[in-house]
Amino acid sequence: MALKSIDACREALLRHRDRLVQRSTVLLGNVNLVDQMIEKGVLMPEVKGCHIAEISLLVDDLERSRAFYESVFDVRFAEDEHSGPKHLHTSFGSWPGDNFFMLTLWPAAERGRTSTHFGFMVDDLDSVWRRALAAGATEFWAPRDSSAMPRNAKFGDPDENEVFLYES
Repeated sequence: MALKSIDACREALLRHRDRLVQRSTVLLGNVNLVDQMIEKGVLMPEVKGCHIAEISLLVDDLERSRAFYESVFDVRFAEDEHSGPKHLHTSFGSWPGDNFFMLTLWPAAERGRTSTHFGFMVDDLDSVWRRALAAGATEFWAPRDSSAMPRNAKFGDPDENEVFLYES
C-alpha cells in the first residue's frame, strides 16, 4: 500500500512540474515580448486614410496655457475667433502633409461645457461624414469649403465631444 501511495505522489508531482514548466514557458515568452517593446517601442496598427490632425484643450487661463505650451514646445500661437470666443492655434509639421498637427487652446469658461474637441484628417470627407450621421452623430456643420483651412465638417459624438473632419 505504501508503494502505491509513493507512486501516486510521484505522478502528481510530475504532472504539477509539467504544468509549471508550461506556465514558465508562457511567462518567458511574455517577458521576451515586453523586452522587445522596451527596445523597439510598441507598434500600433495603421488606420488607412485617417490620422489625428488636431486636438483642442479646454483651459482655465488662456494666457497661462499659451505661455506654458510656447515655452515647452518652442511654438507660437495665433489668436482666432472664427467660431466663438478668442482661442489660440499652433501647428506642428506643414500643411498639406501627413506630418501636420494642430493644437488649439480654448477658454473653458467661455465654451459653456467641458467637452473635448479633436480633429481627424480623412481621405474622403463626404463618406466619413455620412457614416458619422448614420452612427448617430449630431450635426454641427456639413462638409464645407473654407479659405482658412482645408475642406471640413464638424459633428458631435454621443457624449457631446466635438469631432472635426478635415479632407486631406
